[in-house]
Amino acid sequence: QGAHLLMFRRGSTTNSAPVIAPATTGGPSMKAGFGEVSPYLVCSILAAVSPLAIALALLTSDLLPVGSSIYVYLDAAGKDPVGLHATAASGCLLLVAGYLFDAHKWTSDFGRQAFRFLAAAIGALFMISVLHLTEQAPSLPIICGMSLNVLVVVALRSTVLRHRAVEEFSLAVSLAFGFLSACLFVFWVLWAFTPLLGGLHSPWSPELMAKVNPLTVFVLWCSPFIQAVGYSVVAVFAMLRGKVHIPENPDEPLDENSTMYVKGELKLILIGLGFSLMAAWIAASLAAQDSHLSLTVQRLAVAMITGGALYLVGSVGLERVIKAAKDSESVKICLGICQSCWVKGTFLMVFWPLLPFVLLLEFVHQQVRICTLGSSAMDPTEEGDGPMWLPEESRKFLREVRETHKAQVLSASCWVGVITCTFIMVGRFVTVFLAFVAEYSAVLSMGSILAVLFAVGLLLFLLPPVPGVPVYLAAGIIVTQRSLASGSSFSRGCLIAIGLSFVTKLTATALQQKMIGAPFANSVAIKRMIGVHTPAMKAVRHILGKPGLEMGKVAVLVGGPDWPTSVLTGILGLPLGEMLVGTTPVIILVAPIVLTSAYAQRAALETAEAAKVSTYIANIWGMVSVLLLLLGNTSFVFHMQTVLERHKDDLDTFEKDPQEELVLASVKETEAEEEYILKRTTWRFLPGWLQMLLYFGSFCSSGMLHLLVFPLPWEPFQVFTLRSRMSDLPGRNPLSLINATGWMAFNMCCISLIAAVIFLFYRRSLGHGDGKADEKDERSALLQKNP
Repeated sequence: QGAHLLMFRRGSTTNSAPVIAPATTGGPSMKAGFGEVSPYLVCSILAAVSPLAIALALLTSDLLPVGSSIYVYLDAAGKDPVGLHATAASGCLLLVAGYLFDAHKWTSDFGRQAFRFLAAAIGALFMISVLHLTEQAPSLPIICGMSLNVLVVVALRSTVLRHRAVEEFSLAVSLAFGFLSACLFVFWVLWAFTPLLGGLHSPWSPELMAKVNPLTVFVLWCSPFIQAVGYSVVAVFAMLRGKVHIPENPDEPLDENSTMYVKGELKLILIGLGFSLMAAWIAASLAAQDSHLSLTVQRLAVAMITGGALYLVGSVGLERVIKAAKDSESVKICLGICQSCWVKGTFLMVFWPLLPFVLLLEFVHQQVRICTLGSSAMDPTEEGDGPMWLPEESRKFLREVRETHKAQVLSASCWVGVITCTFIMVGRFVTVFLAFVAEYSAVLSMGSILAVLFAVGLLLFLLPPVPGVPVYLAAGIIVTQRSLASGSSFSRGCLIAIGLSFVTKLTATALQQKMIGAPFANSVAIKRMIGVHTPAMKAVRHILGKPGLEMGKVAVLVGGPDWPTSVLTGILGLPLGEMLVGTTPVIILVAPIVLTSAYAQRAALETAEAAKVSTYIANIWGMVSVLLLLLGNTSFVFHMQTVLERHKDDLDTFEKDPQEELVLASVKETEAEEEYILKRTTWRFLPGWLQMLLYFGSFCSSGMLHLLVFPLPWEPFQVFTLRSRMSDLPGRNPLSLINATGWMAFNMCCISLIAAVIFLFYRRSLGHGDGKADEKDERSALLQKNP
């Protein structure tokens, strides 16, 4: 969130479009590098952010007694629902009031000041409400403090540093936060692992353990490290912002209304979107080991997606995005994705439950406008604008909804729900299966265990819904447990588990590429499905085709989803040797994941005091694993976008597939068929029973998502991790893992699947169109619908 806030500044506070003036050195805007950034500028930013960062490190860690006292107070406050509900309700009321009275449109000097005061009050109330949830998420005070620090930088940019060039200021922010992150990390290492600062033993005092939960104790112990990671993310995004905002002509300053500026901002949004989607995938992978860490990563992904969407609409503006799309292939890809039925269906699936409240709010909004503006609030912006009881913006939205292919969007929402449920269910039962293997292989020799794990790992790697992380976690638990049971050292067991996981990953990569992907290397239909003719896939081919350990290539092979990445290399016909060489750095990722589960298993076998140390080390390795995964995927998105921009003028000939002409011909034929199907499945042509079925399937898909993903009082699954035993399940039955809420969600998923399949067969029953006969059929259908 802080990284997004950093790039959401408006520049000037005037009403005119702000223009970034040249740097104060007097020369023109230049292609700034880190060596050309003014030390005075870096020191100024560092002086502004350091006091709050130091105070935050002291107040949220156990270095001083006040840190634990603050967490004890916040935990106690969180147990009082009255304070939480009062502050949250006050913030919501102010937010709704500001929206109903269009506070963002107040143009007078007093109105602008009132709007700023209102926004500050809403932000403060919501921050207080968030702090009431510290007991459930102890990292929230740290996140709030870092967000305030980023707001300090935004304030600097909007006032005393507003005349600095965009690229120079961004790189200076990157240097300042990078230095701050390094200092905090060194401080934490000296405090947590050495007796120099007296923090080696303090987090594990029995007095503190009796006052707060273990997760809070862990956060108190590693608070400076969490801040170091957060500030490093801010530094990376600031660096990327500086790089993408270098003007094409060094003699001309960068105008914030220019296409170049919008394209630069959209590059960051694309990177953030890729970062968020991969964070969601990582969260699903980690669910087998640590639910708290998985939920933390999920919250990060949701915050990034929400922040990016709000920034895209509120700060950049859709009109500027569409204008920039004419000259940017990456923007065209982004717009195409956002306007697809799949994205619209996903949005619908998430927000169906809020629709009645939104309509009620918009109705009240229009009544307020009528009272304040009179009859002008009722004037339609154009003919057939929609119901007058809704505001102008809502009427425009409804008009766009009417122009959308409803059947396709509803069907897509059903399919997205089915896919989501499938991945969640498969992930849960993979955990049960691996726990079963761990329990019944304990009596085997080390060689037999390695053979079983190797075979099971290959089997799971060949299944599309299964990520590689559970396989690594299982190896860390089973191998180290057997090593300790046989009298060998813990370190030896960790090395064997890491080696086994590494060999399994490389072997699975080869099998996925040659056994699954390679047989389809000459299939026009498969190549059309993955889009070898699209700019994005050409960029992927270009990155993966580079020899050696090129950064972008390593990022996608190591950080990308296991099954899709390896199969894709086979379909693209890329050489196996180069793919294996590019995959070898995966050991840097495998090792922390294995060590996470290994230390967690060690903690289960140790005494209470020793187990605390092992648990903290396991959590640290888990955080390192997440950080490496996210950085790898962010690097891949950035490299892909860079390739697209570099070759935007020769995309027709760039990385051309040998069968690209056949693929394009097939695409053209498929588009003609799809156009005919879309006409025949227009909403007014569908029978009433199918319309109701699609609506019902979409409702069920939304209900399933909220039952499985969003926090509710009723858990859909029993708590079961890789360290659990089959005896922990009632009757040792794997199906008892699913609670009543989970079965309800599963039944909703089945209904959505039935609706989607019936609509799919209905589409296929329409056949193919040919000219006048099609028009005649359309007229007949329309007459039957409206006699």
